[in-house]
Amino acid sequence: MRSSATGNGWPEIGEMGRKRLHQIVSRLAFLGLCLSLAFLTGCAWPMYRQGQTRSGRSGIDTSANSGTLEWSYNVGFGQNQFPLGPAVGLAGSSGGIFLGDLYGTIYSLSTDGSLAWSVSLSGGIAAAPNAVGIDGSVYAPQSGGSLFAVSSSGAQTWVFSPSGGLRPADLAVASDGTIYTGTQCGVFYALNPDGSVKWSYSGFERDCNQFYTPTISPAVGGDGTIYGGVNYGNSSGVLFALSSNGSLLWQTAAYAGTPALTSNGAIYVISLDSEHLFALNSGGVLQWQVNAPYQAEFTLPAIASDGTAYLGTAGAGLWSVSPAGVINWQATPGGNMYFFAPATLGGDGTIYIAYTSLLAVNPDSSLKWSTPLCSGEGVYASRDEPVIGLNGTIYMIPDGYSNGEQAPCPLQAFQ
Repeated sequence: MRSSATGNGWPEIGEMGRKRLHQIVSRLAFLGLCLSLAFLTGCAWPMYRQGQTRSGRSGIDTSANSGTLEWSYNVGFGQNQFPLGPAVGLAGSSGGIFLGDLYGTIYSLSTDGSLAWSVSLSGGIAAAPNAVGIDGSVYAPQSGGSLFAVSSSGAQTWVFSPSGGLRPADLAVASDGTIYTGTQCGVFYALNPDGSVKWSYSGFERDCNQFYTPTISPAVGGDGTIYGGVNYGNSSGVLFALSSNGSLLWQTAAYAGTPALTSNGAIYVISLDSEHLFALNSGGVLQWQVNAPYQAEFTLPAIASDGTAYLGTAGAGLWSVSPAGVINWQATPGGNMYFFAPATLGGDGTIYIAYTSLLAVNPDSSLKWSTPLCSGEGVYASRDEPVIGLNGTIYMIPDGYSNGEQAPCPLQAFQ
């Protein structure tokens, strides 16, 4: 149907055209908001489990993603063979998708899969990009070593080398730019964006010469409270809360683990044996728990905006648990019963989870689509989360080899 001209010279686009134009304008406005508030809207994926609350949830609508492989990028045998997924800032044609290799090189890729830049760190040891700062800097920790900062243009800017060396835990970057991390000795640090120490907390410190390395993977609430889990091995550890100035608010040894925060202030924690999901209030008091059957271990949860948790299990499929601790459903999408890597959520509610294939699951547990990962035998996702980019692309780096024993699986982009 042809459009007619209006008195102001613009064509009459009709009701459907006006709706389409409104959708385009709304999307552009939303993307503009993402550019200015990336850490608060969930538009980028600057750290493991998406952001400072570890919700595993993106603000980007992924409903148009059909699971088609768009491109792959492999840095060769040196690629870190146990990556959790790339760190993604406000990626575009000039880079912003970060990964590392076993030789201490950081790579920044563009959204078309081309290399924007690479930089070799001064340590020359594996240092996978772990977080992206509010200024676009990428932070890459070395296991037992230092934390490196690289600018958005690829220049190494500073190095933080704490006594005892870093624990290869997941960095958290708060919305004010503060970087939270911990050492192998159990000392917790808050760093300024320039790498200087803002404060430290040593209440969980242990002898660095022992055969355990405390894991501190913090989450940060909207009020600045830091929640972290310290694992001392042998299923012992603590869950703690620190104020934004580093003072201890509370700690508990009963529910130790890596926390994830809901929008209403609840804390979801997987037990150290991975067989229980606990929900605590902001004061550390248990509200409810859900137990995995037959010792089928839970993955970390992905948390919807209403507090619903989606968890994979090793042997009991994918679960949906309500904010009240009620099991909504248990499903085996595509016949898959085993999941070892956590799910992530698109802004439209689609659940993404991977094992040997990447699966897209609707909120009612029905399978939307499935696509194989990599191309070699023995390919699987262990802790490798699906990462959601600004344009709705899903990025994965699964464990395994793409061609026998010759090269590890590449970074893959699905759209």
